Amino acid sequence: MNTDLSIARSVTPKPIEQVAADLGLQSDELWLYGTARWIWQTLSWMLVKWHRNSDFSMQNLSLTEKIETIATRIYSADGIVLSSEAQSQLERYEALVYGRFQICIAKTPLSISHDPKWKGVPSGYEFPIREVRARVGAGFIYPLCGAIRTMVGWPARPAFMDIDLDDGRVTGLS
Repeated sequence: MNTDLSIARSVTPKPIEQVAADLGLQSDELWLYGTARWIWQTLSWMLVKWHRNSDFSMQNLSLTEKIETIATRIYSADGIVLSSEAQSQLERYEALVYGRFQICIAKTPLSISHDPKWKGVPSGYEFPIREVRARVGAGFIYPLCGAIRTMVGWPARPAFMDIDLDDGRVTGLS
C-alpha cells in the first residue's frame, strides 16, 4: 500500500477514485480502511491549503513558540505558562528533533480556554501547560492543559464502578 501522503500535499481536492489510486486501492476498497483515514486525508488537505494561502507558517518555530502561537491566536490567551515538567519535556523533544512535529493541544471541550467554567471567548489570561507528550509514530506533540484526561470516552465516574456481584447475581448493569 502506498503510504505517501501526496493527498495532504495537494492544493486541489481529488475525487475519491484518485484518493483510492494514491493509496494503491480501488475506490470500492476505501471502506476497508475506515472513514477515519478519509477524514484525516481531507483535514490534512484543508490544513495544507490554509497554510499555503496564509502569510504565516509555523514550520520554523520551536515547539514552545508553536504552542504559544496557538494559545494566543486561537484561544485568545495572552501567553502560556509552562510547568517545570512541561519545560523539560519540550527541551527533550527539541533535542530529539521532534520540533518539526505538529501540535495538537489537549484541553477541555467545554470552553475555548483551558478552564471548563469560562464561557464565551475569554481573554487576558495565561494558558497553562502542565505536561507535554509525544506520539512519535503519528508525528504529534500534544500539550495537556488544565485538568484534562487523555482517556477518550471515560466519564468522571465510569459505569463499571456500579457493577457488583451480590449472592451470585450481577447487579448494576441496567
